[in-house]
Amino acid sequence: MEIVKMSSDTLKDMNKVSEPFEIIGKIKPTFVNDKWTYTEEIYDCSYLHSYPNEECDYSLYIENPDKAVFCIFR
Repeated sequence: MEIVKMSSDTLKDMNKVSEPFEIIGKIKPTFVNDKWTYTEEIYDCSYLHSYPNEECDYSLYIENPDKAVFCIFR
């Protein structure tokens, strides 16, 4: 799994946000001593989830010092 800040390279993947995807668990991030780490909690049963199809100009987030979107790729 890789967490990536949205860029012009990942913008094409934002059109897929309304497609169903499998939820198998959750990530629990922690920030201790100026370092980010995470643990994973895997569920006994997975399920499908999807987001409503919303119009959003994600290009407003690219190279914007005041806004950011992060994507998780597996």
